[in-house]
Amino acid sequence: MNTKKIISFITLLLISSTILFADVEDQTSLDNSTFDNLQNEAQENDASITNDLPKIEKLPDIKNTKKNKFIYLNLQTIFILPEIGLGFRHKINSHGYDLNFAIDPLVTNAAKFPIGTIGASYIKYFSSNYYFGLGLTSVFPFIFMNSPNVSFGKQFEKSFVQLKIHYGLLDALNPITFSTDKWLFFPSLSVGFAF
Repeated sequence: MNTKKIISFITLLLISSTILFADVEDQTSLDNSTFDNLQNEAQENDASITNDLPKIEKLPDIKNTKKNKFIYLNLQTIFILPEIGLGFRHKINSHGYDLNFAIDPLVTNAAKFPIGTIGASYIKYFSSNYYFGLGLTSVFPFIFMNSPNVSFGKQFEKSFVQLKIHYGLLDALNPITFSTDKWLFFPSLSVGFAF
């Protein structure tokens, strides 16, 4: 009885191994041909997708952004009081900023110590280099006396002409007694030349 079981087990093992090996060979041949077909279809699809995409000639070069920065000599007049100063202006495409310092020679001579203005402005450029700016100006050496301002002007390659309107003086030392009836508009006209 054990012999019959052993022979039947060996026969079953031979038959099943033959079926398994035959099935694996058929599967690999089927998989290789299917894989080749899928690969060819993928290459054709890639080619058609690539042809449908818009052509990009050249990526934008960051180095070619329109930058313009310069140090300038500033001549400014507030009403009839002239000011002479230095500044720095930096323009990147349609945005920019301006930092400046100016001394009033007449008031400085009368007061016997330097009196002037320190200012900073954000500038938004429009077409043809016309611009609009918002900023803050402090009276030097009284840095607590601040004045918000609005400027309009035209900038050339290395120079500019602008009208700046200062809106009153904000006294940060005494904000409780500060009232808006003391606010005045102070226009100033300035010209800047790079050096």
